Amino acid sequence: MVSGLFKYAVKLILTDPRIRKEAGKFAYKAYTKTKPILDEKSSILKKRFKENSSFIDPFKFKNDLKKNFKKPK
Repeated sequence: MVSGLFKYAVKLILTDPRIRKEAGKFAYKAYTKTKPILDEKSSILKKRFKENSSFIDPFKFKNDLKKNFKKPK
């Protein structure tokens, strides 16, 4: 049922130019809001890879990521 609704929504977006334009605006707005968060998370991940390898001690690496990936306040 959900996949049918999703298919219908995608078909509607692809065929109607007005809706396609609004969907593009929405996607751009969502991306600009999440870009700083994604950049922060990727920098944390890169930093953790440099500090300790996930291949040498995967449990320590996992725990470090859990500690540092908490939601920003």
